[in-house]
Amino acid sequence: GNLRQQVVDVGAQLGGVFLQVLGSDVRRRRRHIQRALYHTVGRSMAPCFLTTPYFVPPPRLLRALVHARRRGVDVRVLTAGISDVPIVAAAARHLYGTLLRAGVRIFEMTGRTLHAKTAAIDGVYASIGSFNLDRWSFSRNLEVNFAALGPGLARSLEHRMEEDLLLSREVSQAEHDARGLWDRLVGWVAFQLMRL
Repeated sequence: GNLRQQVVDVGAQLGGVFLQVLGSDVRRRRRHIQRALYHTVGRSMAPCFLTTPYFVPPPRLLRALVHARRRGVDVRVLTAGISDVPIVAAAARHLYGTLLRAGVRIFEMTGRTLHAKTAAIDGVYASIGSFNLDRWSFSRNLEVNFAALGPGLARSLEHRMEEDLLLSREVSQAEHDARGLWDRLVGWVAFQLMRL
């Protein structure tokens, strides 16, 4: 159905910005945040910047990110370099290869702890809230995000991410491919555990 019918509307046109509150409650079959992500990433034609401490997205979102990059979209993911949940970081690194091969740029924040959970897509869509790009947020947790359609917040989030990248390191394809057998095994096991 229409995306606007799938979200809780808390605003109308306010200075050219359409405001929404998006929820996720899988038990009640409310997946508004997930649908918004699939919709916006899946149709993006301009920069697609995602920031999340926990990055273990489901296959559908991985495919959407890869397809966006193949359309020529500048896709960047900023995640935690040092995580408070090491199994999540190991599982995330297991997934990097698919994205790096497609040309998605992945950054790990090293200068400070990453808490932000944001999306800035096409220069007009912005999302901020509690939703992580991991299995728990997609299929278990109650989550709420604030979303805006309009260039102001989206551009601000893009600039903020660019500043955060100064405190981060980019993961290269060569670095990922050079991982030792132990790191690969730990990543694979962590990813399997995250799917339970």
